Amino acid sequence: DYTEIQRGRTKFFCIHYRRPRLKAPNDESKENPLQPSPAEKVSPEMAEKLALLEKLGITLDDLEKLFKSR
Repeated sequence: DYTEIQRGRTKFFCIHYRRPRLKAPNDESKENPLQPSPAEKVSPEMAEKLALLEKLGITLDDLEKLFKSR
């Protein structure tokens, strides 16, 4: 959903709702090879952080791109 606002000859779009990215249920490990597998030992603090990132829809690839851009 969006609203178009026109000022002069310029059109502005105000987005009210945006669909989130959809993830394939089984292709996660193929898409993100850097993501630790359940067999690897991960500290409880790191597991919490990874779960929070996954809940927010942020992948490790997104974080890599962010750090490389800075």
